[in-house]
Amino acid sequence: MPAKAGRVFSFLHFVPNKRKSGMKVSSYGRISPRPQENESIDTQFASIRTWAEAEGYEVVGEYGDSMKSGKNMDRAGLTEALEEVAANRKVGVLAVYSMSRLSRNLSDSQHLLEQIGESGGRVYDVSAGRYPDITSPDGWLAFVVAAAVDQYQRWKGAQTTQSHMLRLQGRGQRMSARLPYGKRIDPERDETKISFDGRRELPVWMSDDPVEQRIIGIMLRLQGRGWGDHRITGWLNKRGVVCRGGKWHRSTVRRILDRESEGGKS
Repeated sequence: MPAKAGRVFSFLHFVPNKRKSGMKVSSYGRISPRPQENESIDTQFASIRTWAEAEGYEVVGEYGDSMKSGKNMDRAGLTEALEEVAANRKVGVLAVYSMSRLSRNLSDSQHLLEQIGESGGRVYDVSAGRYPDITSPDGWLAFVVAAAVDQYQRWKGAQTTQSHMLRLQGRGQRMSARLPYGKRIDPERDETKISFDGRRELPVWMSDDPVEQRIIGIMLRLQGRGWGDHRITGWLNKRGVVCRGGKWHRSTVRRILDRESEGGKS
């Protein structure tokens, strides 16, 4: 019988004669859209199994989300893991490799801990070697400080990554499966391939798309006249300027203008 999406069951064989406490554990793992930045889901689950075996706990279910951002709380694997803890009183712990796998947002992390606590369960952070506690003043302070440091590191890392990506894009190298607006595959350098999802390989090198570059130029000139992104968006849509087959949205215009102001030219 096929497993549910986002759910993988693992039947563990513990060391003989190891006395079990009877505690049942569900585990949750996540890798971000840039998998090179974190441990694989298999590695996360293996670390949780090692901890559970040492404690004499039984892992009854493993739930994972692949290529999902920690800022996105609408994740199938996370939803199933939370439902398992809420529905099954025998599952007392939701184990994670680190709290950042649950969420990268301080308020979301706190909400998840409260939700799981209300179900009678707890969260165990394998990397930190502790159960985050927000029910006491000292525990809450430790949790907030750790989460704030993690969020700070994420922001700083995102800034560094974005700057690096813009430099590479400025040299004509593609950094994601979707080509940036204003670029096309370089027809003279399409032999080098790269994979962003571990399955399909895509050409690496890009060159300017003449039509899209002209549209970007119009945006910049309108911005130079003092127009805001909302007014520019309306102008483009009113004149039937197509955004890769669809309608222009303010967020898209803002993203392109921000990128150009940073000198990415990508």
